[in-house]
Parts: sequence; structure tokens; C-alpha cells
Amino acid sequence: MNGRTTPEDFHLSKHFGQILQRQGRYEMAEETHVRALSGPERLLGTDHPAVLTSSHDLGSLYRKQGKYAQAEECSMRALTGRKATLGDEHPETYLSLLSVASLSYAQKRYEFASKHYPKASEGLSMLLGPEHD
Repeated sequence: MNGRTTPEDFHLSKHFGQILQRQGRYEMAEETHVRALSGPERLLGTDHPAVLTSSHDLGSLYRKQGKYAQAEECSMRALTGRKATLGDEHPETYLSLLSVASLSYAQKRYEFASKHYPKASEGLSMLLGPEHD
């Protein structure tokens, strides 16, 4: 964005990438998401929650673009890291599991998806409540 490298700048970059993604401007969103991932990774380490969130976001973008190999790499990295740092029953871990299940479904790996969708959905419902959207 402006060449600065503070955590706040990477946080803003992450949100800007999400806006670009919602607008369908995937190429610019990808560049922004990569920047939002690589900066904090250097400053905070590979297993920091902010880095794992950026990896999750980049994986979601790749899935929308049909770049399934890259999506799987980023999404599995986020899931594995979140399990290790946040635990199996943390909402962010369940979101990553849901993302991996969604990716598996898009790849027609229905057995994997059908095994993990309910686990993620039930976990999120249990943690957030049945009325949470």
C-alpha cells in the first residue's frame, strides 16, 4: 500500500484485499493478500494468528479463482496452524475446517467434505449459538 511495514499496515492491507475480492478484482486482491501474509510472517512468525488468518483469506481467494492446489496449501496451513496454536475447538479452527471442507467439495472430494462439513458446522453452532448467522 504505502511501503510501510507495521502490523497495522498489514491489517489494513488484509481488509483492502477482502474488499477487492468482494468486488471481483481477484488479481489485485491476490497481490494484496500475498502482501498481507508475507509481511506479518516476517515480523511475527509463521504460526501467529494474524499470519494464519491471512493464509486462510488467501486460500479462500484461490478457491474462488479455481486455483485449488494453492487454495489447499494455504487452507491446510491455516487449519494446521490454528489447531496447534488455538486448539481444535476454537471458532477460527472451525472456520478453517469449514474452508477445507468447502474446497474438498469444489474438488469433488465428497467423502472428505461430507465428513468435515458437519463437524465444522456443529462446532460453530455449539460455540456461537444456534441463532448466530
